[in-house]
Amino acid sequence: MKTLFLKSSDIDKNKWDEFVNHSPQGSIFVLSNYLDIITPDWHVIIIFDEKGNILAGLPLTIQTKFTFKYAVQPILAKYWGIMFRDDSDKTVYNEFHYKAKYSKLIIDHLPRNIRYFSFNFSPYFDYPVPFHWAKYSLDARFTYILDISKPYESIKEHYKNSLRTKLSGFDPDNFVLEENINFEDHRKVFETKFNLKDFHITEEYFAKLNSLYDHFKENDMARFYSLKSQSGESAVSILFFYFRDTVYFYLGLLNPSFRDYPIKPYLIDKEIKNQCEKYQFFDFQGSMISGVESFVRSFGARPVSYLNISKKKFPLNLMI
Repeated sequence: MKTLFLKSSDIDKNKWDEFVNHSPQGSIFVLSNYLDIITPDWHVIIIFDEKGNILAGLPLTIQTKFTFKYAVQPILAKYWGIMFRDDSDKTVYNEFHYKAKYSKLIIDHLPRNIRYFSFNFSPYFDYPVPFHWAKYSLDARFTYILDISKPYESIKEHYKNSLRTKLSGFDPDNFVLEENINFEDHRKVFETKFNLKDFHITEEYFAKLNSLYDHFKENDMARFYSLKSQSGESAVSILFFYFRDTVYFYLGLLNPSFRDYPIKPYLIDKEIKNQCEKYQFFDFQGSMISGVESFVRSFGARPVSYLNISKKKFPLNLMI
């Protein structure tokens, strides 16, 4: 068994993606093509067995500010963190014995010049104790996940009553539905609600988001929907990603001029109806903001915790 700190250019990406696809903690956000787009100079700490199989891995993006090195969660990825090989065939004791062993090896191989570490770990990462022992902070956060393995009518029974009422009274014929047509509509809706500079969003953000969409659309792993008014004004846009058994509600934007119409829940409901029984989970990816949290719960989604694991070694409480 050996542990290596590797640059993305030195990684066998086919082997990495095979590992991600079979790891319980794997997600679309850590596939090599996703990483290449959002942070081309990504690194990874990988543990190999004697046959060269990957046992565990942690992707990293390392940046510099004021001469300090820091590694933090990229804005375009929800979950990173340590992933383990599927060891469900082991006894419970051995499963967690190896998770502890691999976690310690990865922690020990983190570059010592990283002064700030902060990543969101997968909801399926279930053994953070080695980080606690190493004096990292463990902060529980919540996403909201809906079980869509059931028939649509069964899912809809758990919608909030007021949501069902709004959906039943909505006439979609007043809008034009577009699918995978013009991704620039996503930006147009964003700009109706936010000033890019105030929201700390750059041109690079949209370029990367568009690249993610273009790449994964080709493999039927991304889909973009928008609704426009009859006059052609962009009213709402939503981007979904798909990986293994999960639909990710990636980014949904509503033009404030159309806030009186239930067009955003309409598109979400439409996607749930289209994908139920094909996929098992619909991950809303948050949020812990009160109004947004209430909105995603209205679809019957359950809160599911995940961890932000961090450690700061800055003098004078210097913040990123």
